[in-house]
Amino acid sequence: MERIVLRIARSAAIGAAISLSGTPVFAAPNAAESKYIHAVEEAVRYHLKDPESARFRNVRAKIRNAKIGDGVVCGEVNSKNSYGGYIGFKRFYGMKKNEFNDDYDASIEGEGPKLDREIFAEMWAQFCGPGPLPPAK
Repeated sequence: MERIVLRIARSAAIGAAISLSGTPVFAAPNAAESKYIHAVEEAVRYHLKDPESARFRNVRAKIRNAKIGDGVVCGEVNSKNSYGGYIGFKRFYGMKKNEFNDDYDASIEGEGPKLDREIFAEMWAQFCGPGPLPPAK
């Protein structure tokens, strides 16, 4: 009995240390966020050499208006390269292209000609950094 109490206390202390350390603690997504996350994950897969190997982590959605899909999904993805080895987790963000259809696009850090590293870092900080999304223009 004493061992169980010690394990519970130790787990609570570790959990408190993680949440105070600045490591993000994500809440479970609601239905609208889950749909949006799935759509962006599919857009991320489109850019990968081996889409079936995609492994996602730390994925979260920030949605301003669920009716039109105004928001962004941020996270990390790991996938296999053309040699069949996993390349390591890379950050990504994605969003709906416009409010009139269900087309989504995503950018992966260091992948493709879309964004160089500096621009990706700026966009990541704007969309995926702490706090709410910037106000709509």
